[in-house]
Amino acid sequence: MGALANILSDIKKGLIQDSHIWSFFQSFFKQYQLIISLNQIYQFVYLSLMEIMSYLHFDYWKKTARSGASMNKENK
Repeated sequence: MGALANILSDIKKGLIQDSHIWSFFQSFFKQYQLIISLNQIYQFVYLSLMEIMSYLHFDYWKKTARSGASMNKENK
């Protein structure tokens, strides 16, 4: 990310003189940052939901096993 920012600053200093091209690179870089940010948010939400679902799944089977064990005791 830092290297890309350095390249963009070099471009701004004079490697590319055309303002239309420079504005294209600026908008491209902003969109790139937005996509990276959205991807990080998506990964955080996805991993959080997976953690919650795995906990609920484990809790469900733990309760099911417990109730099955108590039913076996009652049947004896």
